[in-house]
This record gives sequence, C-alpha cells and structure tokens, in this order.
Amino acid sequence: MKKAIAWMLALLLVVLFAGCGKNPGGNGAESDQLADYVTRNGDHWFLTLPVSGQRISLSQSDRRLLETIDLDLLRAAEETLLGKIPSNEQGHSFSLGEKDGRSILFCEVIVPIDPPRVDEDGMTSGCGIDHDHVYLGPVTISK
Repeated sequence: MKKAIAWMLALLLVVLFAGCGKNPGGNGAESDQLADYVTRNGDHWFLTLPVSGQRISLSQSDRRLLETIDLDLLRAAEETLLGKIPSNEQGHSFSLGEKDGRSILFCEVIVPIDPPRVDEDGMTSGCGIDHDHVYLGPVTISK
C-alpha cells in the first residue's frame, strides 16, 4: 500500500514539474493558435495549457479532440478550474475528455483529510484515509 502511494505521489510530481515550463512561443507571449500549444516527443503528445503552462499528456483518443477545441474556451475553462482549486491542495492535474459529444477540461485535485482516519488494517495513509481526490469540472472547451 505504501509503495502504491509513493508511486502515485512520484507520478503526480512528474506531472506537476512537467508543467512548470514556459508558455509556447519561447518569449512568454501567448499564441492565438492551439497548434502552438501542442508538442510531440516521439510517440508522446502533450497539450500545454495556455494559462498555467501545465502540460497534459494526450492519449490517441485525446488527440482526436484537438480539432474541436476552441483556444479561448480552453483559456476560460482553465481559469475557472484554477479558481476552484482549494488553497490546501496537495497537487492537481488537468485532463481532457469528452462528454455528450463535446470536448471538456477537468481537474483532479488531491486534498488532505484533517485529521486523518485509520482504516480497518491500521493504515494511516492512503486514499480516503489522509487524502481524497476531488474532481473539478467538467468545463466545455469545444467550438
């Protein structure tokens, strides 16, 4: 159980630190083209969010959504979700998805449980024990 938690936290840190780069364009300027926010590294595709600069790893099914995304709606959705993240968060990550035929952006946030609970096995850490995963959104980003 502890190894699983350690792996989850390590993965979350990789996702968070991967998003700490500059905005597309290299000079800090915002682009008005969604394509400028999409990068490819071998077989891996990423969407850099225009407000925070965080990167979202894109699956093959996510990549097909790119043609439906409106950049202005993406910016507004990201700002909306960033505004809902609680100040006591322990990490967050964004994801793309599809709902009712529309592209959506949502955010998973890890929030602490204070005081932590003790489960039936005596564990004092883990999902639902010392933290919960809260999902914000979805917010439509389709044209």
